[in-house]
Amino acid sequence: MTVVVESLFERLFAGPGVIRAGSAFLIGVGGGAVVQYHYGSRLETALDRSMTQPLVATVYGFIAFGLVSLAIVYAYIQLAQLNTGIGAIANILGIGGIVALVVCLGTLSGGGFAVLGIGLSETLEITDPWIALGFITGVAAAGWVVLPALLAAIVWGVLAAVGIGGSVRVWIHGPNQWHTRVERPLCTRVHAWVEWTLEPIVRLWGSPRYNREHNMIMTAG
Repeated sequence: MTVVVESLFERLFAGPGVIRAGSAFLIGVGGGAVVQYHYGSRLETALDRSMTQPLVATVYGFIAFGLVSLAIVYAYIQLAQLNTGIGAIANILGIGGIVALVVCLGTLSGGGFAVLGIGLSETLEITDPWIALGFITGVAAAGWVVLPALLAAIVWGVLAAVGIGGSVRVWIHGPNQWHTRVERPLCTRVHAWVEWTLEPIVRLWGSPRYNREHNMIMTAG
């Protein structure tokens, strides 16, 4: 089973970058389309949560990727222990594990791109969020052509993590745990540092949503 998994990954990463980029684009758009279709009305709230603290959201986004990956790997190991020694069964388990990993991580990634697509739609006044989703996913997928595989994976992961991280943070801590400096003084210090570091970039981006959240936080402080 392990041989099958390693062989598939070796073929994928040894192939042309265009194939990797095309596969990444289809996976990201597919996952994003599912999230946007089912949770479209909640994506603006998810964007608010992520843009309030982008760096913190990135950390929580990677936590989500890690938890999902660990759950799939654990299930994979448990199924591997049931291997009867039949080659066909081993191959099915190996391919099934890869499919589960791709589907789950693709949905998370696509969800992050869908959230960022809402922000892009507001910034560039794009009326169709599906176009913004395709654009964000295309930018992330392009890294698989122009960058080494590791850097491309980092770019892909960071963009997706920023999008989903705000909602993951709220899911872990609850909606009322990050609002005031009295409740979370350490988080406030981290937020102040993130604000100081990213404010020039965000201002260039021109996100009215960030400015609104920024003013609310400074007023509360």
